[in-house]
Amino acid sequence: MSFILISLFTAFIILIVFFSKSSANPRTKSLNTQTDLIILSREHLKEQNEFLELPFSQINFDAGESNLSKSNLIQLQELIECLIFIPDNSYVRIQGLADATGSKNRELAKARATNVYTFLISKGIPKDRLRLKKPIVLNATTGIERKKYRSVTFELVSEPV
Repeated sequence: MSFILISLFTAFIILIVFFSKSSANPRTKSLNTQTDLIILSREHLKEQNEFLELPFSQINFDAGESNLSKSNLIQLQELIECLIFIPDNSYVRIQGLADATGSKNRELAKARATNVYTFLISKGIPKDRLRLKKPIVLNATTGIERKKYRSVTFELVSEPV
């Protein structure tokens, strides 16, 4: 009985070693760089005529704030990882929103969008892949609506080829 278990264990080890060596074979085509992944993903999207979905459509800000918070930065990092793979004929629209309470809301909405735009560019996203839209100030009747309107929205858009 123990001989059978030892034999099975040995066969298992041999299989693991065999497969690990075959994947390390330099003749085996593998994707070793992020560039290879980006090129393949873009080509796949072009071939499939599909568009990548963004991981979220907006990030929120505190009332009266335009600076990026720690949670905003975490979300934007996730967005950056996604934007690397967008097709060549597309871009992301960025639009700042503000609720109608308080003063200078349009400037606040613009500052929010500009901060996001600047951050994305500083992290390597090309300017030609991003578009800033005119900021919007929206009337809100509830606290939930006001919170929703204190944001920057993102939309993936295809350019005509």
